[in-house]
Amino acid sequence: MKVSLNLSNFQYYSPKQITADRSAKTSLNSAGRNRNSINISCNYNNLINFTSNNFRTDKLEGLSCPFCEHMMLATSQAAEFVSFVEDLRGKDLIKALEKYENDKNISDCRSGKTIYRPIEQDIVEILKQLASKHQDANIKKLAVLGDQFLRLKKHKVPISASEDVQRWFQSAASKKTSSKNIAEKLISPSKITVEHLVPKSKKGGNAKSNFICDCSNCNAERDTLDFYTWMKKYPNLKENIEQQLEDIKQLIEKDQLPLCYRDYIKQVIGTIFKISKGELELDYPKQFDEFEENVDNIIQKRKEIVENLRQAQKDYKIEMQQNYQKIEELKQMEEKKAYTQELEELLESTYRLSEIVENNEEVLKNLRFFDSIKQSKFERITAEFY
Repeated sequence: MKVSLNLSNFQYYSPKQITADRSAKTSLNSAGRNRNSINISCNYNNLINFTSNNFRTDKLEGLSCPFCEHMMLATSQAAEFVSFVEDLRGKDLIKALEKYENDKNISDCRSGKTIYRPIEQDIVEILKQLASKHQDANIKKLAVLGDQFLRLKKHKVPISASEDVQRWFQSAASKKTSSKNIAEKLISPSKITVEHLVPKSKKGGNAKSNFICDCSNCNAERDTLDFYTWMKKYPNLKENIEQQLEDIKQLIEKDQLPLCYRDYIKQVIGTIFKISKGELELDYPKQFDEFEENVDNIIQKRKEIVENLRQAQKDYKIEMQQNYQKIEELKQMEEKKAYTQELEELLESTYRLSEIVENNEEVLKNLRFFDSIKQSKFERITAEFY
């Protein structure tokens, strides 16, 4: 909603732009060079975010990949991991690596799922072994040591280092790779990504109904393979996707996700049924009808809030017009008052000058009188003398 006011007679005040944000707060900002107009803009879409098409992964915490079944790190969790481990050394680094492997807030201890894949676990074990021997080494130094030991075949790590693990250490040991890069490289396969059910190369769109969450590793492995062929590799895919949708439903109920994901749950179930040729008929999450009813109530309340804000905006517009009219009246009154004061000062000055002139005339009159007396006296004395 945008309202524009044009105050053509208003000259003294700069225009203001008023914006209502998601929490219904208002902020005042300067609005351009035109001093004769005022723009009032209010974006209510942020308050009713259930219509948004944005599919965000930064808040999707605690989800497991429906394909490989490993736990995934949300964007915010991955950034936390990188900032946490890049400067740690020795025992502190070991604890940090173990934290992300065993933390109950990340891994599903009931099913034994972890965020580390088999190759990552091998890398972590090698880093832990080296960190226990080199207490002052950070993750960059440990990567260099690991590369040297693996190439020289002199390492005493009780894990067989595959070619993938050797390539990882070789890449991490590069001079151009920083500690931050190494931490990102270690955790990147576990990061949550948005997978297109129908690949974009096969005319798959960017609608929410075409999205599913999987790990970066599985996303890269699938590439552009069609979903029907890809799903044949995973016999537990139906149960895994249903569990992911249940987790998303719980995040919505906890108000950790926007309401737009309610529509996503229904839409993605239909998409998967279609592209799997009817073989994957997913069940809705538990108590989904009650959940939808609760969401509808929340949406209705938000609509009421929006209507109240719109009415308040109209009232504010009227009040603002009235205030500017009062300002204009006060401005005119001030101009009259200033004119009156200037006139009074001029009259007072004129009165003082008239008094001075009158006094000067009286003095001149007295001087003329004394001059006449002096003249007559002078004439009389002169007559007597002669």
